[in-house]
Amino acid sequence: MFMLNLFVGVMFHNFTKVQKQETETFGGSVATEQQLNWMEVQRMIVRAEPNYNARTAPSKTSWRAGVHMFITSFFFEVFISVVILLNMLQMMMLYDQQSDAYGLALDVTNYIFTGVFTVEVALKLIGYGVNFWYDAWNLFDFVIVLCSYIDITFTNIADNSIRILSIGPQLLRVLRVFRVTRLMRLVRKYKRLQEIMEIIQLCLPSILNVLALLSLILFIYAILGCYMFYNVTGGDAINSVYNFSNFGLAMMLCLKMATGEDWNLFMFDCARTSADCVAGLGCGNVYAYIYFISFKIIVTFIMLNLFVLVVLQLFEKYFIESENIVSAFKEDLELFEEKWQQARPSHSGFFLNVNKLRKFFLSLPDRFSHEETDPNKLSKYILSLGIRWYLA
Repeated sequence: MFMLNLFVGVMFHNFTKVQKQETETFGGSVATEQQLNWMEVQRMIVRAEPNYNARTAPSKTSWRAGVHMFITSFFFEVFISVVILLNMLQMMMLYDQQSDAYGLALDVTNYIFTGVFTVEVALKLIGYGVNFWYDAWNLFDFVIVLCSYIDITFTNIADNSIRILSIGPQLLRVLRVFRVTRLMRLVRKYKRLQEIMEIIQLCLPSILNVLALLSLILFIYAILGCYMFYNVTGGDAINSVYNFSNFGLAMMLCLKMATGEDWNLFMFDCARTSADCVAGLGCGNVYAYIYFISFKIIVTFIMLNLFVLVVLQLFEKYFIESENIVSAFKEDLELFEEKWQQARPSHSGFFLNVNKLRKFFLSLPDRFSHEETDPNKLSKYILSLGIRWYLA
């Protein structure tokens, strides 16, 4: 275990070193760290979107304003989070051979939870209006509630033995399991969970590159296995399902060995050259040791650890360092939204009156790249930004 951890540590050091050298080279010239950070910030600015609650807020004079204020309040978010956790606990309490009274109690609590989530969706439809359908999380909530009603309906149909309308229990299990995905809603409610999801999102390009390289290595080993061990069709681990008789089965066998399951048994089956082996059934060759041990080292100890290294490297870069650009950008974005809300007196979405622009820019800190305090010069600076404006 010590040597394995030492090996992983050396690989992580070299991986970070090579990646840093690669990222510093841009367009044939060497870019400084500040230039690389500036490029990353520009990408985040392009991907940034207006605050959904501010963008969908109705006018204060509208009767929907109170509903919108309620569904965006901290109390409402905490209440829904607690209900989601209680619903998960209720789903965990189901067991085989339970009493009828116990099952009825679980059904009643399920109806209550479904009613709460239905009220939540209804309130959001009122508060957000047509904008409800433009948010992925809202659509997710709507689909989950719809699946809950389908589950309840078909469960009652099955219980009433209406065979014409009844469906198989497999579909009911799928619908019930789909309701567990409500836990994903907690991701957007808690900052630490959002950071973990952002790490995964930032890792996706690098992970796809590692996955492509891993697929290539598995492809090569599957082809080699077909040439070297195609005649080994039986043994302690090799059978009609796991063997090297064709490329498809060989790839499945390589995927199984990549997890570390029974790889040594497959090696012994393919390396058997004793006198009692049957030609075309259990005879392999001595090169099996080189094949399987090299596969174990390259795939399990190197390639699979690369996935972990990618995540750790980006986590260290964007979240552990005290002055990372992701945290700085988030803080600036939150400050920008706060100042925008202060400069926007009415409950009118994310639009700002043109007469409030100078006051808004003066309220921003100096790091937002404007140094003009003279009203005329500041007005020229605002016009140079090319901000679009609309007539009310």
